[in-house]
Amino acid sequence: MSQFITELTLKLDGRPVTFDLTEIYKVEARVIDTQNVTSKAKGQELAALFNDAHLKLITLIGKARLAEREAEKKANAIRSRIVLDEAKDILKAKGLAKDSNPAGSADLRDAILDGSTEYQAALDDVAMVEAAIELLQGKADSIKMAHFSARGASDEAETQGRDTRLNGTTETATQQPKFEKRGFSTPKI
Repeated sequence: MSQFITELTLKLDGRPVTFDLTEIYKVEARVIDTQNVTSKAKGQELAALFNDAHLKLITLIGKARLAEREAEKKANAIRSRIVLDEAKDILKAKGLAKDSNPAGSADLRDAILDGSTEYQAALDDVAMVEAAIELLQGKADSIKMAHFSARGASDEAETQGRDTRLNGTTETATQQPKFEKRGFSTPKI
């Protein structure tokens, strides 16, 4: 069994919609490459890759939020039907209905809802979509951070080897600095 969730299937407009996360996992595997950026081009390539993946995840999150709203509406409709139409009969059958309050107290209505497998299944659907959104949001945040890391590494790779001293000599990071002023000798390493 794989430790990765490569597909998420959610209901959208009453139909199952599957989100394939395989490409996202491939992009996540490239996050470690931000540690080895040695050129501006490599950093820009990684930043673009992470940006594309982030945009895809944001799109998936939007669709998942629509699925969440639909699941919530379905759960609320089931709850309303049970509380308004079925609770009175259930309480009456159990001898718990009173003439002064035939619909029962809030605790009794909640108990009826807790015992409804249909309502509990609808709540489970809402929870599953919420968990999917959390997963997608975590991946989006991670890839967004990798994007900024790649951009920073790209900028750093560009500045390596540039002259950062005021005397005008150009030296790369691998060359030993030349000490030309009086009183300084060549460092002994």
